[in-house]
Amino acid sequence: MMMRGADGKTREMLCLPLDLLPGWLFGVTTSKITDPDLASKLTRYREECFRVLWQAFQTQIVIEQGADVGADTATALAQLRQIAEMGRAITQMAEQQMELQRQHLALNERVTKAGRIVKAIQEDVAEVHLRLDILEDIVRPGAPISKAQAAMISQKVKALAELLTGLERGRNFYQGIFGELYRRYLVSSYTDIPQEMYAAILAFLDDWGRAAQHGNTAPPETAKEQ
Repeated sequence: MMMRGADGKTREMLCLPLDLLPGWLFGVTTSKITDPDLASKLTRYREECFRVLWQAFQTQIVIEQGADVGADTATALAQLRQIAEMGRAITQMAEQQMELQRQHLALNERVTKAGRIVKAIQEDVAEVHLRLDILEDIVRPGAPISKAQAAMISQKVKALAELLTGLERGRNFYQGIFGELYRRYLVSSYTDIPQEMYAAILAFLDDWGRAAQHGNTAPPETAKEQ
């Protein structure tokens, strides 16, 4: 057969038909094998081949040897031969059925694997859509800040409140900082802050934090009033 090799070149290759492979292996002798384990396997294979050949032809051999017996015996032998042939046919059908079952299981496994791949792709696509929706909310004028941006503001407020409490204990700076944000930027909740105000609010909180580091707990007056 003409076959293409790993290097991309086409060469004429000597091939063995699959149905002749068992007979070819049966003809290989252990004297040609240096691996003891492989030689042991080949010996077992050859022994099994001898048994299979005997089972396949023993009925025919018995009938040929009993050709000179009486008619009743010959009839009985013929019936036995027919039964043996039916048994071999049933065995062959069973082997074919097992092969079909094996192929069916292999196909199911491939379909299952393909299903997992498709599911993973669908999850990736869903994540991309989610990120696009978030990006769209970020760039759309007047859109509120994202959950991640709201979390960032909340973290900065918490850190600032802890810093101010260390300077002036007894006051609830946490609520006071949010109240100052709502007053300055005219929002009822920090999750409703528009995108265009996000950078300014972060700058305001950072300025307040720097002022607190110098002992000033009051909000900075330099922050832009909205």
